[in-house]
Amino acid sequence: MQSTLALLFSLSCSAALLVLPASTVAQSKVDTLFTGATIYGHPQADTIGTSDGVISFIGTSQDSQSVKAPDTEVIDLRGTSLYPGFIDNHNHVFEAASEVGGACEVSAEASLEEQIPFLEYCRRHAQPGQWVIGYGHYLESILSDEDERTP
Repeated sequence: MQSTLALLFSLSCSAALLVLPASTVAQSKVDTLFTGATIYGHPQADTIGTSDGVISFIGTSQDSQSVKAPDTEVIDLRGTSLYPGFIDNHNHVFEAASEVGGACEVSAEASLEEQIPFLEYCRRHAQPGQWVIGYGHYLESILSDEDERTP
């Protein structure tokens, strides 16, 4: 089974460029061609070309020959998925989970041992069966050597 690879681009190009067909995008030479892809939002395209980190071509590999220069880097994605767009691909897991599974704000700088009263308070005020998820702490403060426990 072939796994799906999501290539994420952080770009400074017009959002309109992401929806225009290849024929309407300015035809200039590109630095990099990502080809052989399933491109989200562009079911007829299999290739994206970029110039200085900006998408300047979306179309088929056949059409991409018109924007390919002798020094263009060609990357064959072998059928994997490509998601062009403005994407910040990180999140803060505990903060994200707090809005879904509950809210128990703990101390930002307390040690692991010092977090217990915050969690106990939240447990007392939680609905029966409700998860208590603490957030708002710095991982460094709860993973310090002082907080190591011996089983």
